[in-house]
Amino acid sequence: MRKCTNTIFSLIIISLFPCITLNKSTKTKPTLRRKTTIDELLYTSNNLEIHTALLKKTSGSNWKMWDRNSTYTTTLSSISKEQRCDWARFRVNGYVADMCTHGDDEVLSKVIKSHGRWGECDLLTVLWHDYTRKSVFVDAGANIGSCVLHMLFTTSASILAFEPHPRNLFCLTSTLMKLDKQYRNRVFLFPIALGSESKISKMTGLENNLGHSMIYNKPLNEQYHSVINIPVERLDSILSIEAHIELMKLDVEGYECNVLEGMGMGALLQQTKVIYTEVNDHYLHRNNCSKQLYHCMLEASDFILYDKIANLFPSVNHFRTREFLSEYNIVAKKFVPIV
Repeated sequence: MRKCTNTIFSLIIISLFPCITLNKSTKTKPTLRRKTTIDELLYTSNNLEIHTALLKKTSGSNWKMWDRNSTYTTTLSSISKEQRCDWARFRVNGYVADMCTHGDDEVLSKVIKSHGRWGECDLLTVLWHDYTRKSVFVDAGANIGSCVLHMLFTTSASILAFEPHPRNLFCLTSTLMKLDKQYRNRVFLFPIALGSESKISKMTGLENNLGHSMIYNKPLNEQYHSVINIPVERLDSILSIEAHIELMKLDVEGYECNVLEGMGMGALLQQTKVIYTEVNDHYLHRNNCSKQLYHCMLEASDFILYDKIANLFPSVNHFRTREFLSEYNIVAKKFVPIV
């Protein structure tokens, strides 16, 4: 069991230097020219070389980042034969898009078809607009992309999405391929799970709710599909500490503590402003963690925890208190001056 100590989770102090360079010219006097930050380059450019400056790596021994020009396919015969789209209409903020879903038998897909979107993503837009700087949104556990689409159509965020399940990846990339290039270029999709180490792990999930897919070595019961192998990587092995994560959605079914450890519990986590998490204490225990330890890890990195959304936004109040619950949502937020 991990222990939340100052030794393990000591914070790395980052010195911030002025982002300016001296532009010399033989014809004119030297002038100060502002240097574009790496996250702004990601936001404004389609140049892969600049993406590489922000992303430490875009591929591993058995995975590579989505190329924005194709639909994800898998060599797993048990999954590839099930790859098909049940198309629905996604609606938000005046935008309408075709969305590839799993069909009426799957929980999230059914909601998308009946309501036009997944309501839990609404809060992400509110949390994002609490800041004004151009930066990145990290979606850990992107599923079929309901929150990816939501953020594409309601913000100007660049999106780093992580989804390891092949069936979800097929739906997500099928949807993205229907969008204009200007939207696809804002999505950096990784077919991997985030964790505390680079490895191959096993995943299983509910047949009628693939959003409830978890890293585990066997099906929990007959309602779960057989295990599949998936790649796992640390976020700090992929994303440069130069990146500013304005908002992170963390929905990884009990692997949350592993994801935080994979951010280094230092520089990259310190560069993160808001983390929105769906917490399930039972699932955390399967990975040698707990809700108390997860809270402790966040607080050790100077986050303030909110489980009643009215504390942040009085006009919205659907959060439940966490003290006596095993499953709930929390917002971990830092208050820092915007410079």
